[in-house]
Amino acid sequence: MTSFKQLEAFVAIAEMGSFDAAARQLDIAQSAVSRHVQEFEARFGYPLFDRSGRAARLTLEGSEVLARARDVLKKRDVLLARLVRKDALMRKLRLGVTELTALTWLPLFVDALRHQFPRVAVDIEVEHSLPLHERLCSGRLDLVVVPNAFDLAGLLCTRLGEVRNGWFCSPSLTVPDARIRLAELDRYPLLMQAPQSGAGVLMRSWFSRNGLRPRTSVLSNSVAALEGLAVSGHGIAHLPVVLSRPLVERGLLRELRVVPPLPGIRYVALARADSATSFHRDVALSARRICDFNRTYAAGALSATRPGGGDVDA
Repeated sequence: MTSFKQLEAFVAIAEMGSFDAAARQLDIAQSAVSRHVQEFEARFGYPLFDRSGRAARLTLEGSEVLARARDVLKKRDVLLARLVRKDALMRKLRLGVTELTALTWLPLFVDALRHQFPRVAVDIEVEHSLPLHERLCSGRLDLVVVPNAFDLAGLLCTRLGEVRNGWFCSPSLTVPDARIRLAELDRYPLLMQAPQSGAGVLMRSWFSRNGLRPRTSVLSNSVAALEGLAVSGHGIAHLPVVLSRPLVERGLLRELRVVPPLPGIRYVALARADSATSFHRDVALSARRICDFNRTYAAGALSATRPGGGDVDA
């Protein structure tokens, strides 16, 4: 008899690309993964994986079986999500977030999930937007929180909050205090988010439409690295206001008055439509409720501990 464990092992290998990676994903021994798949394949009479290379690649028949196996697992998850109490639901949530989410509201979000689903194990990947989107589409993640910079075909999208951005540089950098036209920034070294960043993709498109074509730029996939470079006087950076304002208050950065102002970046929670259940929708709605890009988690925790500061809503 075919078991759910066999189906899970088969799907995990197909999505992760190897038996070893599937074992790590399922948190079981590689020998158990191999046994489950061998038992599953034995029922068909032909191999589902081409094992001639280093990667485990699906055969033509295996590709057809994969779609049906995913459908069976989704129906199981739908049944459990509908009938099992939230406080009794046992499963894993593979969550992907960007650096900015991790530095702001992620801890409060995890607290909320633990309260809502106490027996759900949450695995978190902090990565750039493009790799997160790729891992979601390949089935290696269940839900991602990223800028709204991607084709949404085949995905369920829940709108979250918006990130405000500004232009910042070191007070030691010789830049006028008066208003500056956006196109005039090409006179200075610009510190910009690299192509793997969804926010960077959106910003570059906006720059092009508004006539900014940097002559000199430094690219980085890390907001923290761009902040450090700006504080050190290496150029002008476009940065989230929530992270940069504390450095302005300490005199390490100053905010420039540039017109037109930078647009906000809308974040979304994405899940695959072919595998999402009511559980994933509940998680996405919880993200919408908790999402707050206007303060860092450290600032929120500090205000919550001050007398009269009020409780943090988790």
